[in-house]
Amino acid sequence: MARPLSMMLIGAAICWFLGGTLNRPATADPTPDSTKQSSPTESTKIALVDVGRIFKGSKQFERMRSSLQVEIKDSEETAKQMHAEILQMGKRYKELERGSEEQKELEVQLKRKQAEFEEFKKETTRRFKKEESAVFLKIFQQVTKEVANYAQAHHIDLVMRHNPEPFDTEDIATQMQYMNKMILFENKLDITDEIIAAMSDQ
Repeated sequence: MARPLSMMLIGAAICWFLGGTLNRPATADPTPDSTKQSSPTESTKIALVDVGRIFKGSKQFERMRSSLQVEIKDSEETAKQMHAEILQMGKRYKELERGSEEQKELEVQLKRKQAEFEEFKKETTRRFKKEESAVFLKIFQQVTKEVANYAQAHHIDLVMRHNPEPFDTEDIATQMQYMNKMILFENKLDITDEIIAAMSDQ
């Protein structure tokens, strides 16, 4: 017996729908992944620190830098003595008979003293720059450690550096540095005092 026309049309429609669905390319789920989660993630907590002010408020940094300043002052005194000796030798050199053996001998000594003086200045400058860099690095490592401890204790996700101090409007380099700073506005996000207090307890 022939099928009713209505049943044939329904069967054809079902085949067309299934065929179209199976042959259609897969598309991304329009529903965002965030809506599939049970709850959205919490907002990121951010804090700011003025590293320069932390250095100024660090007693350990002040002690280490003062000790270095004493060494620098001692080396400056040594350099002054060496320079005075060279000047004295130069004065004596001019008083000697031109071309005499004594003048020639003194000339050799004078050149040696001048070379020693230049080497002393070069070496002390290099050494003190290295020691000063080591002081800054040590304190900075302590700062980053205290910042990390404070951030973890207060569930802060990101801590950024900033410098809220006013800038010199007459200095072009300072103006450019000010205009290139990342933090343009903050509202009670500064934790500098807390970090200074934490480092003072050590």
